[in-house]
Amino acid sequence: MTTLVETGDLLDEFFEECSEHLHAIEQGLGSLRSSHGDQDLLHRIFRAAHTIKGNCAMFGLAAEAEFTHGIESLLDALRDGRSDAADHADLLLASFDCLTGMLEAARGVGEAPANSHDLLRRLKSSIGDQTPVETVDAPARKAPEPTPSAQPAQGATEADAASHDAAHAKQEKPPEGSESIRVAVAKLESLLNLAGELAIANSALKELISLAPPEVAATLTDALSEVGRTTRVVQEHVFALRMVPIETGLRRLPRLIRYLSDSLGKPLNLALTGGEVELDKRLVEQIVDPLTHLIRNAADHGIEAPAERTAVGKATEGTIRLAVKQEGQNVVLTLADDGKGLDVDRIRRKAVDRKLVRKDEELSESQALDLIFRPGFSTAEVVTDLSGRGVGLDVVRRNVDAMGGAIAVSSKRGEGCEFRITLPLTTAVLDGLAIEIGDAVAIAPLLSVVESLRPDGERIRTMAGAHEMLLLRGHSAPMVRLDRLFDLPAKCSGPTEGIAIVVEHDGRYAALTADRLAGQVQVVLKSLEANYRRIDGIAGAAILGDGRVAFILDVPALVSRAARGV
Repeated sequence: MTTLVETGDLLDEFFEECSEHLHAIEQGLGSLRSSHGDQDLLHRIFRAAHTIKGNCAMFGLAAEAEFTHGIESLLDALRDGRSDAADHADLLLASFDCLTGMLEAARGVGEAPANSHDLLRRLKSSIGDQTPVETVDAPARKAPEPTPSAQPAQGATEADAASHDAAHAKQEKPPEGSESIRVAVAKLESLLNLAGELAIANSALKELISLAPPEVAATLTDALSEVGRTTRVVQEHVFALRMVPIETGLRRLPRLIRYLSDSLGKPLNLALTGGEVELDKRLVEQIVDPLTHLIRNAADHGIEAPAERTAVGKATEGTIRLAVKQEGQNVVLTLADDGKGLDVDRIRRKAVDRKLVRKDEELSESQALDLIFRPGFSTAEVVTDLSGRGVGLDVVRRNVDAMGGAIAVSSKRGEGCEFRITLPLTTAVLDGLAIEIGDAVAIAPLLSVVESLRPDGERIRTMAGAHEMLLLRGHSAPMVRLDRLFDLPAKCSGPTEGIAIVVEHDGRYAALTADRLAGQVQVVLKSLEANYRRIDGIAGAAILGDGRVAFILDVPALVSRAARGV
């Protein structure tokens, strides 16, 4: 069993993470006034604020947590339509500016804003909350003082001083035999991009060799083959450098468990196994928030109070287990608690109340459990600082999807609940199936591909609303015509002349139509949003060996789109 160790870097990580969330919020607020109540935008701002609030409370920053709770309450009113976003945009901007100042002061940079209490009153008043604002002093974090070095005593001789300088120099000298250095991830990204450029240049040269005389072409081909092998080795080494033990990102979890235990009055224990499993550093950083939300929900909703556990013959202390293991090219994280499990009937009733499903709609147990990932869904009766606002499981699925992973939930009444998260080892490289639509190339992640086929007319059905369905063995899949979706001139007039790629995500299927298969590829991912703009249905881009740009298909988004029939 792996032991998690807290270090002095935790607070620095906390403040850096807050800065990232505040930056995302600032960008979102800039679009809020003209967004006309964009629910996705409000959800993103709300989730970021909720994460900041929870982390502030966990680190004992009570004033910051209370202030963020006030912001969150207003955002909740905007999400529910009780208030208009345009009317409160200025207040939200001022409030988040104030929160930024409060966090900087807590970090030991600058003075705390003087208008925090006034803004909190305005936030409460905006939603009709007339409760007085209590003064909570935030503990300021002092900057670390320099470690005093020993000095020669007064009256020491020059020889004594020389001996002191030599000892001090020896103390500062790095230990001999140290073979590790810290390298910025950005430098590894740059090296990875350069290796990709080498592969592209190698492919271009192979095309030119075909024009050379045979006796020259043979020599050049051998040389290029060696360059190609070396390039692949460089890529593999860079990928390996990005891998870190997952426990390096989970150091805050013991603190979280202690905070939840004290706040809820429930003895809690966290058991981690497999912390030594290595994962891409970026994924390690990104998985912390989803795991934090899952643990909060398990502690607040899943694990019973001590008296209730004793009454049913359970140990007083509740246990949350996090197991990590590598399965092929994936890493699987299983988070399980020994609580009361999920109440499927209650989930169904809440879904009907919130008009997420019809009253007469029949749902299997797995379909009912899947409802807990819907935005705004919650079975909590009381809003608390920990949960109850319908945030958490929604962001878990979104974040896991963004990492190219999948999440599944299972539950047994009275025995507990289990979440299984499957992630790729790295997001830097992708194994995919390349398909062509006209002159364009798209890549479907290989892990999402179920099968490819050329459908005949008998397997295609047109449903109400002109939605096409592809009949498969035992089930059907809605069809997504990629040429129509992305406005591309296809060479085939219909799916019966081309191919269909059946993809799956979270138990749901879609059939993506294209002109032809271009083969299996391994590509280095590029962010499309960072280099161009976000496009619905596209997760990123890659440069192929022949220099062409291919688009990485966003399978979760396409499956969801197909399920909605749009």
